[in-house]
Amino acid sequence: MHHRRPDASLAQHKDLADKYSTVSVLPTFRPDTAHNVQVPAEYNQWLQKLGELTGNRIDSFKDLVVALQARHQHFQDHGCRLSDHGLSYAPQRDASEAELESIFSNALNGQAASDDEWEAFAYAILKHVVEWNHQAGWTMQLHLGPQRNVNSSTSLITGRDSGFDTMGSKPQTEKLISFLDALNSAGILGKTIVYNLNPVESEPICCALQNFQNEKAQGLLQYGPAWWHLDHIRGIREQFDILSSLGAIGTSIGMLTDSRSFTSYVRHEYYRRLLCQYIGKAAEAGEIPCDPATLKTLIADICYNNPKNYFSW
Repeated sequence: MHHRRPDASLAQHKDLADKYSTVSVLPTFRPDTAHNVQVPAEYNQWLQKLGELTGNRIDSFKDLVVALQARHQHFQDHGCRLSDHGLSYAPQRDASEAELESIFSNALNGQAASDDEWEAFAYAILKHVVEWNHQAGWTMQLHLGPQRNVNSSTSLITGRDSGFDTMGSKPQTEKLISFLDALNSAGILGKTIVYNLNPVESEPICCALQNFQNEKAQGLLQYGPAWWHLDHIRGIREQFDILSSLGAIGTSIGMLTDSRSFTSYVRHEYYRRLLCQYIGKAAEAGEIPCDPATLKTLIADICYNNPKNYFSW
C-alpha cells in the first residue's frame, strides 16, 4: 500500500495491479492537504488541481466535501481500504457550517487560518473522512506528533516536507482522547491505528486507546509499531514492552513500511527477529508459557494472521 493525496490519478497503481496479478497493489487515502488552510497560496493551487480532476469548481467548504467524497470513492474503486493522516496533534473543535465556510473563504482570498481555525477545519474534514471510512469498512491511521520544516532557510531551497522534520513536543494524549471519544459517541469510530512519534507519551497513548476497544474487531484500536524517530532497535523493543504492559501484544498487527524505497522492506525482517528475541527471552524467564507450538502461533499471528484478519485481506 502507498499513501497518495486525493488528487492522485492512481493510474500507476492500476498499471501495476494489472501487471502483477499475484501482488496486491493498493493505494491509501492521504487527505492532509485538504485542511492546509494555514498556507493559502499552496492550498489554492491544490484546490484548482482537485477541481480540474473532479470536473467541478471548488468555491466553498461544501464543494470541497463533495469533491473529497468523490475521490474517496475513486480510491475505494481502486482497492483502497485505509486512510492515512499526518497531524501534529489530533484536532477536536466543533465549528458551525458558517464558521467553516468563513475559514475556507478567507483561505481562498489569501488569508491564512489561525491555529484555532485550522483545528476546527481539520476536525470537520476528518469527521467526514471517518464517516466515509466507517461506511466503507476502511481503517484510519493517525501519525501524530511531527514538527515539520524546522530548518526554515534550507526548506526555502528544498521545499516543504523535504526532510527537515523532527519530533514535536505538543501534548498528544488529551486531544487524542477527546477526538476518539467524539467519534465513538457519534457511532463512527472504527478500526484505528495510532502511530506516536514522541516517547514521552507512548505509554499514555497506548493506555488511552484501550478505553475504546469493543467487539467490532480484535484490537480495534492499535498502538502502532515504532515509527520514524522511534523506528530503531530501542524503540521497537520499547513498543513490545508497552504493548505487553498496557495493551495486548497478541492482538498486534506487527510492522509497517511507509517508505518508497525497496530497501526499507528489510525492516519487516528486522522487526520479526527482534520480536522472536523478545518472546524467546520472556519464555526463558518463565514470564509466558514455554510451549513451542503456542509461541509459534503467537509469532505467526503478530506477523501475518492478525494483519490479514484486521484488514480483511
